[in-house]
Amino acid sequence: MIGVLLLFAVAGLAGQAVDPAALSQQARQALAQGRYEAAAGLYRQLAAQLPHVAGLRMNLGLALFQGGSYREAAAELQTALKMDASLSPAYLLLGLCHAKLGEPASAIVPLERAVKADPNNGIAVLELGDAYYALGRYAPAVEQFRRLTALRPSDPLAWRGLGLSLTEQSQVLFGQLAPQSPEALTLLARARLASDEPKAAYALLRQALQKNPLFGPAHALLAELFQKTGHPDWAAAAQVKATPPSGPYAAIVAASEEALAALHRLAALGPSAALYETEAEAARARGAYPEAVAAWRKALALQPGQANLERGLARALFTVKEYEEALPLLTKHALEHELGEALLETGKPAAAIPHLLRATSLHAQAALGRAYLAADQPAKAIAPLRAALSVDADGSLHFQLARALQRTGAVAQYREMDRLSQQLRQKKAEQQQTIGSTEIAPL
Repeated sequence: MIGVLLLFAVAGLAGQAVDPAALSQQARQALAQGRYEAAAGLYRQLAAQLPHVAGLRMNLGLALFQGGSYREAAAELQTALKMDASLSPAYLLLGLCHAKLGEPASAIVPLERAVKADPNNGIAVLELGDAYYALGRYAPAVEQFRRLTALRPSDPLAWRGLGLSLTEQSQVLFGQLAPQSPEALTLLARARLASDEPKAAYALLRQALQKNPLFGPAHALLAELFQKTGHPDWAAAAQVKATPPSGPYAAIVAASEEALAALHRLAALGPSAALYETEAEAARARGAYPEAVAAWRKALALQPGQANLERGLARALFTVKEYEEALPLLTKHALEHELGEALLETGKPAAAIPHLLRATSLHAQAALGRAYLAADQPAKAIAPLRAALSVDADGSLHFQLARALQRTGAVAQYREMDRLSQQLRQKKAEQQQTIGSTEIAPL
């Protein structure tokens, strides 16, 4: 690629007083030898001598990009493209600069131009798919990753990208369903059955069929559940009432099945950082956090120092309460919420507070309230704890807020919050008991 780009710098050099051809050769050698700062300096000299040669600006952008100066590289590449919009390689480099800078919205247009100019450029297709994915534009991301799997069928990143994009696309479609509708309940049951939770799946299917006894896909899934749990006669009876999926339900199932097939292809390629990263994310999703830690470690063994892998390991270590090991990585990558909560859990609430103040999630607000309580500042704990009550699934945050109110003398508010805390704890226990005591039977 470097050699192709450098050809653009040669045009227009002949006839100059200073020997720009020799300077260009020096720059070429510096770039090839990995002396990117020296190469950038030489290309700056050439660009100053020949300010109207767009290829020199592009090569300067290349040298800066290779040296990690992505912001400066982007500026030079934009200048080159203003001078000559036909410099196709500059679009790819510009898109890569914005991708490295964490600016997917700015990367889209140049990467689209790069893919249009060369549809078989795997790097451009991969980066464009990643940019779409980062922006939540999953349908075009799927299109790019499908193209990449055709271009590079042995590339783990292609199959990982396709699997993840399809998964997210199915989640978006699921979010468009009416909550507690037969379609939504059946899809939730499908996920529980896939996770080997037949009783939870059965409870959801029972709710779905109570809402619509004629919903055929629920009967089809019920037949599958009965078959898996050793009731072939019940399965046969349920299958009689089954109908093929259609509409949004069918689209969601199709996307999730294609995603699963893509991830199976990824696994079939053998060990890779992309595979282990995917396994780590899947383990985290099903709550198998020690498995996630092991998978992140395997990924990092193949790609040491990779920032996104280190962040994944840091969060996984935090989740399994391995705070001492997690702290250096949390600090390195400025993961403010997890860093603050890790400091809180290791007995350093005062040190935790500044980090939690910089975090914005509701869970970070909950941790901030607990940190203020631990630092003997109950009055400051009240506001963040109140803000986080919507994510309290088991009554623990209501309990913490009750403590803060009690310590500040708000007796009536304390009693009400304590009552709500007990209600939530009881509801959580009842839900767990209901699922645990569910008996599978024909519907």
